[in-house]
Amino acid sequence: MSSKQVSLIEEVTVRLQRGDDPKQFAKDLAAFLKDPSVVRMRLPSGGGPYRDAPAPDVSEVVIDPTDLRATRAKAFWDKGWGRELGIDSFEAYLATIPELPVWPEAWKERFDRVILVDQRLPLTKCCALAGLKFDGSDATFVDHESIPTRPAVYWLNCQDGRRNRGKAPFACRDAFPEDERGLTAIEGVALYVHVPKVISGHYVDLVGSVHAGGARSVAGLGVWHGGPELLWRWVGKPYDYCGSGSAGVERSTLGS
Repeated sequence: MSSKQVSLIEEVTVRLQRGDDPKQFAKDLAAFLKDPSVVRMRLPSGGGPYRDAPAPDVSEVVIDPTDLRATRAKAFWDKGWGRELGIDSFEAYLATIPELPVWPEAWKERFDRVILVDQRLPLTKCCALAGLKFDGSDATFVDHESIPTRPAVYWLNCQDGRRNRGKAPFACRDAFPEDERGLTAIEGVALYVHVPKVISGHYVDLVGSVHAGGARSVAGLGVWHGGPELLWRWVGKPYDYCGSGSAGVERSTLGS
């Protein structure tokens, strides 16, 4: 019996035990049978509704855990980025990942995370692969004017916003020095792929992405309605549990 068949059996069993709405279950079952690559998964908290998430491409690839380039690339590979890009092996996917840049020494104290960003797929697809709920579209966000042009795949030296908790998003963005800028929505997704615990008790304001319908709302990443979500909120109000994530800006490494 295949792992997908086992997943389907487990799904049926759990739903019957829970007494779920039979009409909704029928729809979900039809969706599964139409595309068996779709696995119904619980929210990380264990509560709430099931949510569609593609089956991960977890492979037998063995990498050196001290090799940051390989480990960051494999995080995307295991979530299915390679499959969606039409790449048939981890080695081939890794070959598309640039080497880590050398950042200014002074950044080490300001930015404590190094993440890989792969934006070759649309934002909605990236959210689905990462297991993030997102009620918007690929056109929901646009870059704030402070965001430089970036290549399709690149590295970031960043911080997750905890140092900016209790500060309004626009206030943080306006106070960033010349070599610092807010994270974007796609960078927030990448941060979550690499460090899922980043939103444990914390909401990351992604002030580098503003709502296309009005710049007074920015993207954000956090746990809402029992599960991880990418959403947006008004920039003017501070909250103790929210903080603006940011990254160092060095145009020679960001492609602008």
